Amino acid sequence: MGCTSPLSEKDIVGTWNGEVDVKQVMATAKVPPAAAALLGAQDKIPISISFDEAKTFSYSMKLGPMDVPLTGVWELKDGTVVMTHRTLMNQPVEKSPGGADMAKPLAMKVGEDRKSMVPQQSEGFAAVTLSKS
Repeated sequence: MGCTSPLSEKDIVGTWNGEVDVKQVMATAKVPPAAAALLGAQDKIPISISFDEAKTFSYSMKLGPMDVPLTGVWELKDGTVVMTHRTLMNQPVEKSPGGADMAKPLAMKVGEDRKSMVPQQSEGFAAVTLSKS
């Protein structure tokens, strides 16, 4: 049986894909009415998050006909990637509609396979499982 090296930031850097469970978000987050109208027509929202070596991340979610860009910073703590959103639709997340929930750090536990991440919390915008491509 071989030894595996500890999880490192290099294991995180790259593109991770997944789907946001819209029903879970709607049930547990404070979603602004305009966004709720767009979200309500969707069951799942595909996302692709790019994590880079500078410890920033970026992705875009498709809400109906709109692409919603998001950016932030990340850090690796004890096998968990902690994501903190900084911008939503190119403005500070705190000033965006619904930004208060988005400003809270999102902890994603990295699987033993180093190819999957699952949320540590079960409410708000944590309704996504990611796989590394």
